[in-house]
Amino acid sequence: MRALQRRACTMLRVALLASIVASTAPLQPTLWQRCAADAAGGCVGGLAKALAVYPLDRAATRLEVRTRHNATAPRGPRLRELYRGCGVVALFAAPYAVAFHAPYVLAEHHLQRRGVDAALAAALAGLAGAVAAAPVGVPAECCKRRVQLGAGRGAALRGGFSLFDGFAATLARNVPYNAASFGFFALLRARGWPRGLAGVGAGVATAVATHPIDVVDARQQTARLSAAQELAVAE
Repeated sequence: MRALQRRACTMLRVALLASIVASTAPLQPTLWQRCAADAAGGCVGGLAKALAVYPLDRAATRLEVRTRHNATAPRGPRLRELYRGCGVVALFAAPYAVAFHAPYVLAEHHLQRRGVDAALAAALAGLAGAVAAAPVGVPAECCKRRVQLGAGRGAALRGGFSLFDGFAATLARNVPYNAASFGFFALLRARGWPRGLAGVGAGVATAVATHPIDVVDARQQTARLSAAQELAVAE
């Protein structure tokens, strides 16, 4: 847990430093300041959200991927077991935030300058961000899920091209999820909804709609590990 805490603190410091630089650099173009600020905010917010609900995320993975190993794996200390794999989340938090938010900001800015409706611009920008961040997000999620199911962090990170298992399924989930959630959020905000309520409404609606694809994604990303675990149990 100490190593995990050190990683999380390091990521938060990096994100905070990027946020300070973005807000105190008057010579930089405003657009790039926004890219840096959004990436820093996305990193901090995404990491905080992931840590807050991580036990639920781990439970969801184990329910989506049912193997004999899930029932027979030895349990470690309760808190450590509940947060197994969250070090991977901290490791990929900053790269994923940059890979997603920079294309999102640039695409939204370009579309709005061309007179595209705000909600449609947000939806298309969310689509662009999801596609651009997939090469970072897929390995991160694949590693996290494998560690949640019992693989060691080192073994999960050394998966080679297997880290991109489920790439198509991830895109099939993330593209509509981000396009719909950002577009729906902008639409609700334009109609006067409070920011928090609009965010919850957009997030819940899109999460429910894309959950079946998430199940397929989880099973594809952990298929190699599940097969190896089943073989080990059988032997």
